[in-house]
Amino acid sequence: MAEGLFYMRVRGKVSGPFDVATLQKLVKRGGLSRIHEISSDRSAWSAAGEFEDLFPSTPVQLSPQPPPVVESTAETTGGEPQITTATAPAEILYFYAQRGSTVGPVRLSVLTALAENGTLRKDDLVWREHADTGAPAAQLPALAAIFSGHGSGRPLAYIEKGSGESHSAKMQAAISSVAVEARWVGVAVGLLVFLLVNLPWFIADKKIVCWWDLYQAPDGNTWACFATVLVLSAITLGIVALSVTGIARGIIYLSLMAATWIFLCVAMMNSGATLEGVASLILSVVLSLLTGVCAFRSSTPESAAGRVLLGICSGIVTLGMLTAIIETVLERNTFVDVPAGVITGGILVFVGLLSGLAAGIMGFVGLKPVFTAALNQATRLTSLVGLLLPGLGIFVAMSAAAQSFMPRFSAGNGNTSQWNWIFIEVVCRMLLIFYACNALTSVGIQELLTAAQARPAGR
Repeated sequence: MAEGLFYMRVRGKVSGPFDVATLQKLVKRGGLSRIHEISSDRSAWSAAGEFEDLFPSTPVQLSPQPPPVVESTAETTGGEPQITTATAPAEILYFYAQRGSTVGPVRLSVLTALAENGTLRKDDLVWREHADTGAPAAQLPALAAIFSGHGSGRPLAYIEKGSGESHSAKMQAAISSVAVEARWVGVAVGLLVFLLVNLPWFIADKKIVCWWDLYQAPDGNTWACFATVLVLSAITLGIVALSVTGIARGIIYLSLMAATWIFLCVAMMNSGATLEGVASLILSVVLSLLTGVCAFRSSTPESAAGRVLLGICSGIVTLGMLTAIIETVLERNTFVDVPAGVITGGILVFVGLLSGLAAGIMGFVGLKPVFTAALNQATRLTSLVGLLLPGLGIFVAMSAAAQSFMPRFSAGNGNTSQWNWIFIEVVCRMLLIFYACNALTSVGIQELLTAAQARPAGR
């Protein structure tokens, strides 16, 4: 190596110039390894390992030598036994270089822990105490198995206690599982909605009535537009679910459902619905988001985004459900002179509201950094109950109301029973579409969060 000044390039960053003596000191401190590059003119670069002045042809091996076994021997001298014990060698210590500084000495167990928790990266230089050269941490035999456990080459974020499974491996399994779930839920929801909307709704005056007939009905254009959006969304889902994955699919799912909820709210408002009725739809959307967030946190409990979204959804659900419960309790005429079926439906709705309130409260408890899988699962189950029971209660109540009150408005009409069943069928279809949209919202937020959380690990 000729005398002069040289530049050093480490991970694309050029520093210098340095003389040969300075470069030799950097080698001893671990700041320069064989894989780094040296140049005298900053145009032609060569691996530092090619320079004999910096790296001898026989570098010191990083493999720790196993300590000799302590042995005891008994010798008899003058009839008296004498015991001699071999002295155990000192424990091998290591240094590592990171961000321009040297850390050490540390034990091999400390290096292993640093590699497992992500502090030590695979390309950080590691060397034994008193060694003249270093090498990337991934080349140390004791650490090679840890870094080879994840193909991205990034350090492990955490290792779940008692599982023995790396975070990267667990995340890859979670991504695969969520991707499969999102694919088939999207296909199933698209097919279900397409059939529910396009199949004939009922027969009136010997004429089959379909959703596009709403365009001909007075004041039916809004609901016809809503049905059109549902059909287009169902067709889109069938294509997107099979051809897109990850963050893109999650965004598309949520965008389609947002458009669906907006059109439904507009249709309800044009039909004379109150703001309270629209607010119940918003609460159902937030509950489905809460379910998806809980499913996401099951695979990534340390995610800050998961905790933030859990807190936001829990707050909205808690306030909304608490307000609905208080209004129901204060309404004294709610169950006066109403059929038993309506009372049963009302009770189901009330229990669903209590379940949603419990889910919101448990969501706040689950914000603590220490992840509790049982609490997360309980929050997810109660949020599902909070979604299912109110819809079921509304269906029961409206069916009972149709059976009781419909005859009063169709006196003298012999088709009262037929109109009752038509009303029940319409409500049932809309309820199934409602649940399908909630399921897609939940799986959409789950895939979006999981893919976004795993994205940095693939860089």
